[in-house]
Amino acid sequence: VEVLRWVQREIVSFHGDPQRVTIMGQSAGADSCLCLCVSDAANSLFHRAILHSAGAFALDADKARELAAEFAVRAGAESPQLRHMQEIPVETLLKSQLLGSFTLQHGCCPGWFDVLSPTPEVLPIVTASESGLLSMRSGASCPLGVHTIDAELLTCQPLDALALGAAAHLDIIIGCNRDEGAFQPMSPEAPRVASWSSVCTTFMERREDVAARMTWELAPMQPVIGEAQLSIRSAKLMEAYESEFGTDLSRPAGSSTNYWQQLQDAMASDFMSGAFTYLASARLARAGGCRSVYRYQFQGSGGDGTALHGAELAILLGARQGDEQDSHENVSSTRSSPESSCSARLREAWRDSWAAFVRVGDPNTRSMCGKWEPFSQPSRPICLWDGASGWSVSDGWLLTRRIGLCSVVDLFERIMNLRRLPDRMESTPPCDRKK
Repeated sequence: VEVLRWVQREIVSFHGDPQRVTIMGQSAGADSCLCLCVSDAANSLFHRAILHSAGAFALDADKARELAAEFAVRAGAESPQLRHMQEIPVETLLKSQLLGSFTLQHGCCPGWFDVLSPTPEVLPIVTASESGLLSMRSGASCPLGVHTIDAELLTCQPLDALALGAAAHLDIIIGCNRDEGAFQPMSPEAPRVASWSSVCTTFMERREDVAARMTWELAPMQPVIGEAQLSIRSAKLMEAYESEFGTDLSRPAGSSTNYWQQLQDAMASDFMSGAFTYLASARLARAGGCRSVYRYQFQGSGGDGTALHGAELAILLGARQGDEQDSHENVSSTRSSPESSCSARLREAWRDSWAAFVRVGDPNTRSMCGKWEPFSQPSRPICLWDGASGWSVSDGWLLTRRIGLCSVVDLFERIMNLRRLPDRMESTPPCDRKK
């Protein structure tokens, strides 16, 4: 917030326009940007936002205090109060964060639990802590940091704030990647070993493996429901994805030739960002949600399973000299990376589109001829960026036919007790039950 205030004071000195300030973030950066968009303390200091792969819910204050107390114990601090935490050496804090064993876990970052700690061989014994966190008998990695509803910068869940019109004055681009949480093998010779760019590190070969991963992802989100209800919810989600994809995922290449791994890829990607982006887009697209909202999705290169979490940044921002060759060597043994298969023409088109949005609040360049319409249109247009074919615009069937995705969206709304939109059609579009 202070940085944005500084920008407003000083931007004229750099020949900038204080009325055309844009913020942009990816992953946790997108979560931060979304919080700024709905915070009364910040959202008058900029005018546009670009959100890549947001996916974290905010933590309530009671849960945050309980997590802080456990971290203080692991770090050896006298208490979680700031003055006591500041007495701990930085090296100790980092070691506690990276190597500590934590029994309390929050569910505000769906899709990331297995990334931090490989799925245990046994199903979770669901016990809730005093504040409603998942209390585990054996420790796991340090929970990811998320924003807290502190009654100062955030007064409610950001998605609820969107539904109340907190971002009504802003222009926003929001989107995610098709294969956010997919597994990518190191090489054909090591198909079960994750590559350097793979967010998911565990290869799934059986239905039981996928079901267990789903159960562990759901457990921290609402541990108060108990093990029986948790198993029911996990089973229903599995059925939804199996119904959506049938016995063949029908994806051109996918991140694996294994059916259960590909099913897991879809579920993990929806949990990690797909469902959250869906919920945010629906709230922004309603009347009074924002001044304008444009939705995109990164497809990788011809839908080949390379649209991993953060993969679009290599195209949009480019790689540093020296890093580019290294990244190609790591990926070329399995398939072309988005960076290597993307033409300079696509990179230029995507950058030009974002630059146009920064200038005037509309991402359409001259060559796009206005084809990328706001997501608020009845057809729910989505711009698909593809390393092989360039850009194209699809209507909302891309999402509304996704039975599994719609099921996750509905579950997230209920688990997080989100404010429902007045028109249920806007909140969760009906799924086309046909494959």
